[in-house]
Amino acid sequence: RRPGDRIRLNGKGFSSSVKKLFNRNIPPEERDSICFICDRNGPLFIERTGISETAAVSEKTRKYICITFI
Repeated sequence: RRPGDRIRLNGKGFSSSVKKLFNRNIPPEERDSICFICDRNGPLFIERTGISETAAVSEKTRKYICITFI
């Protein structure tokens, strides 16, 4: 994660800073172990938080990738 990262979570209707989401939902001792999937525009998915609207599956989706965290 980088300072200033923002994500617009699918179905939420607003964007939020990653820092604010982490402060609200993730205990401090777990924050460094959370997995992110990002592209050059920022976070697409944050483990235990959600997926961005830009990466969410929709009726226009033709291809997707399934990633499993173990």
